[in-house]
Amino acid sequence: MRIAGFLFFAFVVAIAAACGEAEKERTPLETLQKYAEAAKNKDITQMKLLLSAATLKLHTEQAKTQGVTLDEIVQRETFFPIDQRVFSYRNEKTEGDKATVEVKNNFGSWDQIFLVKENGSWKIDKKGTAQQMIDQSDADVQDLDAQIEAERKKTEELLDQEEGKPGTSPSASPIDEPAPSGTVTQDPGTDFPGSPPIGAPTKQP
Repeated sequence: MRIAGFLFFAFVVAIAAACGEAEKERTPLETLQKYAEAAKNKDITQMKLLLSAATLKLHTEQAKTQGVTLDEIVQRETFFPIDQRVFSYRNEKTEGDKATVEVKNNFGSWDQIFLVKENGSWKIDKKGTAQQMIDQSDADVQDLDAQIEAERKKTEELLDQEEGKPGTSPSASPIDEPAPSGTVTQDPGTDFPGSPPIGAPTKQP
């Protein structure tokens, strides 16, 4: 009886501890760390528990389109490469039911991960993260277009300023300049008195 009572007590304690662990609310950072650990250990069940409903729906649609299982998509579509062993985090930010955490990737740059709160627990929102990346890419393209347009307008303004400057008229050729008054000009086709005819041979002394 004593042994049975002890086992029952131990069982109750274990259940209470498990419930306490389940009821403990993880922070966004702790959720992401838990997901990274599950991905490293290939614990697909735990990974799915940490994903948002929108993300699971997205992965389900991907699985149907690709003709594979949901577990395959969940295991493949992670934020962390298989060979990544060290995880660094920074800039945890929470605004209401949304949060972001930055994680360092294998290339040394930082990726921003989005999380949402569902039923009191933080879940990783891959769909929101993907949409943010698309929006950021669109914003970068718009910024580049704006810079190009600004440079184009600047170039056009400089060209307009150059064209508006008073230019100097080209100087007349000496041949075209009129002779001063009183100066006799020789017509190539006219002979002066006493001069040999044009084209006549000259006498050698």
